[in-house]
Amino acid sequence: MDRNSVVAAFLRAINDRIVIHEYGDGLLADLPLTYSDGDSVRLLVEPLGTGVRVSDQASAYERLLLADVNTDAGRAAEAIATTVRVAGLANVGGEEDEIATFGPLEDLGTMMLAVAQASIRVEQLRWLAIRRAPVRFADQVVERVQSVARRDWKVERNAFLRLRSGRERAVTVAIETPTAAAYVQALSAKDKDQAAEHCYYLFSWADVPTRSRVAALDGKRSDWPSELLSELGSVADVEFFGDKGAVESAVQRALQETAAAH
Repeated sequence: MDRNSVVAAFLRAINDRIVIHEYGDGLLADLPLTYSDGDSVRLLVEPLGTGVRVSDQASAYERLLLADVNTDAGRAAEAIATTVRVAGLANVGGEEDEIATFGPLEDLGTMMLAVAQASIRVEQLRWLAIRRAPVRFADQVVERVQSVARRDWKVERNAFLRLRSGRERAVTVAIETPTAAAYVQALSAKDKDQAAEHCYYLFSWADVPTRSRVAALDGKRSDWPSELLSELGSVADVEFFGDKGAVESAVQRALQETAAAH
């Protein structure tokens, strides 16, 4: 094994994995290089004036945007500018978000490698994306309730609910209007038994009309044991978050019924 055989073997492997497609006046080249998601780096090679233009068609930028990375400011913008500058790229006649360059045909191989490497480096900045914590189910329920609240309604999360014993316990969200009130308890699917037991205890002791109580369960009816649903149904209106509009309708119904009872 010598130097030439190593180079030849490497170039042969690269050559066998390059796929070229016709694309308008130019060509699309799928290279044996990949982004972090496993997709091949695809470059557009097209004639421009007396030379050739090579572009990643903004693939790297699109991946950053999908990852919620701000490419206009901060560390990401600085890193992108540095990558393009170090690679010696000149984006001639293209969109702002493209990683591209232009030069003579005899430099095409060098330009393709430079654009591909820069595109991969830019895409790797997706790790700068802010990882958002998943929204708690209780918070999702509160947002649903707030979405249908009218201007004169009072929506209070972690509101106090009177018990017949005289104590007070927190309920996920309470809604008050000038003439009625409704109480919603969110039941996460993480521990169905514990959530159901807490809701049953809370509403069975609540010193408010049964018609004003809503149990908002994560998922759909098929996700919950029928025995738990039977118990909960004896103390509240049971609705499922996975059924579009069900929780919101239950809140409005509870307010209407309690207002009518007065």
